[in-house]
Amino acid sequence: MRAILSLFAADGEPHIKNWIPRFLRLAPAFIIMTVLVCAPVAALAQAPPAQSPGIDSEAFRIKAYSQYELAVLYLNNGEANRAMAAARQILQSRIPPEYEEAVVESMSKIAGMLKDAHRFELAQALLDDTFKVVVQVTNRITILKAKAVLYHETGQDDKAIEFWKRAKDLEAGKVY
Repeated sequence: MRAILSLFAADGEPHIKNWIPRFLRLAPAFIIMTVLVCAPVAALAQAPPAQSPGIDSEAFRIKAYSQYELAVLYLNNGEANRAMAAARQILQSRIPPEYEEAVVESMSKIAGMLKDAHRFELAQALLDDTFKVVVQVTNRITILKAKAVLYHETGQDDKAIEFWKRAKDLEAGKVY
């Protein structure tokens, strides 16, 4: 209290010579305190908004659909290697969990078309590539069963049985 009163003269007017040195000593502390309090708020105001997962999922859906259609067109035109390249573009992106089943279905259809075009080795390679990127067990089972069907349809029943057993093992909880 005495320090505050010493700033004023007996007539109630402040003594500039006492007030300025004390203000200058306290000003840096006040500035630092203001910066420490306001900086986090300012940083939050300037931070870009986080993208919602739906935006990435929608972009993936559009790209995957386009690449699938392109692969089908290439196959209809007899260009199996170009169809494989288009299909693999889908698998090179991170597959959102909600689209994994659709991707497996699309790759199975393309593999079936490759088989019909007598490009069995490409069909199996596409299913192998798909198996490597999917994580959901039901989708992995679907791929193993599709491989078994392809082997069966090409007369390789021993391989078909092997992949069918692997699918059944996976259903039972064994990991591949």
